[in-house]
Amino acid sequence: METRPFCLFFLFFLITTLILHASGASSSGSAFGAATPAGSEEQLFVLQNHFANIIEGSKDAVVFITTTNKTKTKPDDLENEDDLILRNPILKEWFKPSNIPITGELLENESQHSFGSGFIYNKDGYILTNNHVIKNAATVTVTLINKKEYKARIIGTDSQADIGILKIDVPNLPFLKLGDSDREKPGHWVLAMGSPYIYTQTITCGIISATGI
Repeated sequence: METRPFCLFFLFFLITTLILHASGASSSGSAFGAATPAGSEEQLFVLQNHFANIIEGSKDAVVFITTTNKTKTKPDDLENEDDLILRNPILKEWFKPSNIPITGELLENESQHSFGSGFIYNKDGYILTNNHVIKNAATVTVTLINKKEYKARIIGTDSQADIGILKIDVPNLPFLKLGDSDREKPGHWVLAMGSPYIYTQTITCGIISATGI
């Protein structure tokens, strides 16, 4: 989807802070302003605007994904609550055994939900996401930026690469072109857009730390 989103946000905040500090220092004639190469402030502002333009041009193709999975739970696989209480002196002091027998029957189906994100890479509704987002899903729902929801079909998955392909039957969708990862190098800037902790349309930035892994 974890502290990474916050770390990357801090990085962007730090860049912005340096921009503002450099601007103020330059106008006040401080040592920081004197040591700053000519034009570096403008370059930082250009980088910031590039980020904003990329986000504005990409956000419509980023989607929120919800999956459901029906599961059955066997009580024998669970720990007897009375045994748990008796083994813990604090619980034993405050709680009494329930005296509810536990059988070996399967409990009623329960729906488990998971969430993730992806992006549309084809105008006909093909979506790239992670395999772990849609693994074992009984249903998959895709929410677009306009809050409209669509049922999605799983086209294929690759557990080793952690990639999944979905399809929604909606024509003429905004989409992003796939890039060439072979052209990227450690240190290149990257932007990530997604839905960590169900917060949709979240943006973070950072650099590529390694390639060829």
